[in-house]
Amino acid sequence: MSNWKLLASMINKKQYQNLEEARKRGKLSHAHLFVGPEKTGKFDVMMKLVSNFSKIDVKKLEDHPDFFLVRPEMEKKKKGKIFSHRKKDISVKQVKEKVRKLFLHPFELSFQVLVIEEAEKLTTVAVNSLLKLIEEPPENVLIFVLSHQELSLLPTIRSRCQIVRFGLVSREIILKELNGEFPGTAKKTLEECSGLSCGKIQLAREYLMDEEKMEREKELQEKFKKALRGGVLNGLELVEELGDDREELLSAMERWLWWLRGFLYKVVEDGESPKMVRKVSDILRRLMKTQEKIKQTHADHKLQLENFFVQLN
Repeated sequence: MSNWKLLASMINKKQYQNLEEARKRGKLSHAHLFVGPEKTGKFDVMMKLVSNFSKIDVKKLEDHPDFFLVRPEMEKKKKGKIFSHRKKDISVKQVKEKVRKLFLHPFELSFQVLVIEEAEKLTTVAVNSLLKLIEEPPENVLIFVLSHQELSLLPTIRSRCQIVRFGLVSREIILKELNGEFPGTAKKTLEECSGLSCGKIQLAREYLMDEEKMEREKELQEKFKKALRGGVLNGLELVEELGDDREELLSAMERWLWWLRGFLYKVVEDGESPKMVRKVSDILRRLMKTQEKIKQTHADHKLQLENFFVQLN
């Protein structure tokens, strides 16, 4: 859940202001592509922008009849006694269902808005349907395509949209942001949230508003560190704890990579031995290769991560 205090925000302020200036000049493109890592504020900026010129409260926007949101549906699977969740691909049926409504007269506003979230999960047929809409849009329709993986999108989609990029930011910037958004919160709590955020403002907010989620992340990170220190069993237990949920496993690996990069920087800055630097660099490289293999192939993701931990020793 976002608190939407973007106007006073350092993070993504430039992206928001550029879009708002374009709107005021009547130069806002009919189709935008917001790209960048997950939880870096893409959805927040889009919602605040639409809320501002529609005069609809941002908290009520998703339920407005002139606002159409398409996002991956969740699928629940059972393997033995374990349930796992994964995001399904966005089907052409989901896209066409919303597109049909865009050709009807707006219900209340003078325009309509279509948002495709996690566009990298569009099926090929769904992409073609979206592309046709972008190339031949109805009058007074705004399209926002949001993606965590820019290069996974077709060049034809990228070339026909105005691209707005979002990125990771430093722990210090996130700490300053949280201080402004959540006055009165204990300094230690803010520091923990910003430290665990991996450069993602929305993730930091989630940790701050969900203590249980933050504690679980601290526990997972500690187990990862123990596995790196030679605890193969810790590594294998960690894989089992993450379960069969491929998305959760990849997300955890991304956070471990962020921590490892920071640790490598500290090792170099502290003047540790070349042997230590090489060891950390090698672990980082191997974890990156394991992550890419899981992303790009149908290989057993649990087995791949188990092999990573076994080969550390």
